[in-house]
Amino acid sequence: MNFIRVNGPEVAVDDLVMPSKAITASVCDYLYLRIVPTDDHIEVRRRLLWKLGFTLARYEEEYQLLRNRIAEFREVVLQTPPQPSENEHARVRSVGVNLFISVEQFLEDLLCFNVWLLSSDHFTGTNFVFTRQDAALLVPRVLGPEVQSGDQTFTWSSDGANSLGALIAYLNAFRRWLKSRSKSDASAIRRDQKDYPHYATDTVWTFPFRHLELWADVSPEVMVEYVSLIDKLCTQVAQAELPGIRNGIDHKREEDNFPESDRMLACASRLLEVLDIADSRLLIPKLFWAVKAERDAHGNTCERLADYRNVTFSLWDPSAVVGIPTMYFGAPYVIAPLDFLNQPNSTLVFRVSPRTEYREYWKNYPRRRYIPAIEGARDDPGGRDVVGSEPATEPASPLDGV
Repeated sequence: MNFIRVNGPEVAVDDLVMPSKAITASVCDYLYLRIVPTDDHIEVRRRLLWKLGFTLARYEEEYQLLRNRIAEFREVVLQTPPQPSENEHARVRSVGVNLFISVEQFLEDLLCFNVWLLSSDHFTGTNFVFTRQDAALLVPRVLGPEVQSGDQTFTWSSDGANSLGALIAYLNAFRRWLKSRSKSDASAIRRDQKDYPHYATDTVWTFPFRHLELWADVSPEVMVEYVSLIDKLCTQVAQAELPGIRNGIDHKREEDNFPESDRMLACASRLLEVLDIADSRLLIPKLFWAVKAERDAHGNTCERLADYRNVTFSLWDPSAVVGIPTMYFGAPYVIAPLDFLNQPNSTLVFRVSPRTEYREYWKNYPRRRYIPAIEGARDDPGGRDVVGSEPATEPASPLDGV
């Protein structure tokens, strides 16, 4: 039991179950789990633990896949001679096509997540739940259904069918929108007083969500850092010459216009740098799962989360900010890139959920404008015992809306 506690269930299955055919067969028979010779070891382990009742972390594959494809593209280009033949061009094309499919997915995630993050009302609108489909629908509402880039006009597709040129044009449009926020009038999106919770005027706790869009509640110094980060990414994307390289290796282009190896290597290097910045600074909606929680005698809590590369991120409690949900094990989260609220222990964390008909039907129901205090509640007026819990509400009256 001490071995299981120290090493965890996955290591326990690998070391105590899998090495023995007899034990593995006995456990699988008990769990009604059938293993065939073509099953992968890791997949069998995950299925076995799922049958035993463990909630296992499940990570997206697109960001690691993009890293792999960048490395593969670089390797193929390095092996290409100065005077490549048609077969060697074909090898570069076959790898490059897959690479740019991943690049388009990456740029769309980068754009949609940041537009959604800065332009949403997370307190009563998103309820701190991130949905990729909702984020994609928000882009044309914020940046416009069409954007102009040079002499070309690009239209946004909310179903994910955006071309590389459209994604780069909208990314630059987002940079312009972000820089214009410093001159925008936030009074038009100020939250109505009737929508404030009862603890908004508390002298101890801080309620920061006083506007219907997050950018208006971000402190100026944090916004400057964030704009600088987005500006750096956009510059790197422009210097990577993504459309030129993609069009140059297209099979419909003339052979004389095939990109030089130096240009393709420079593109791969800058693309990897863009991915590293977005990945390390949490500018993409990569999943985190809680792996460990520690608490000291003074009530300070440190929760550690891990991403797809097993890079950990620490969140600390308690926080003087109310309205932010806490976390629990067994659910995926995405984390905001910066401490937008500029308060101790106030990093924004969002649950991840798909967009379903059920969620859309019951969205924001029931809802009352004033969030009352609950008699007998704990000292924390935000009611942060449950992750993602919505503000306290009362059942809707049968006469509501009559």
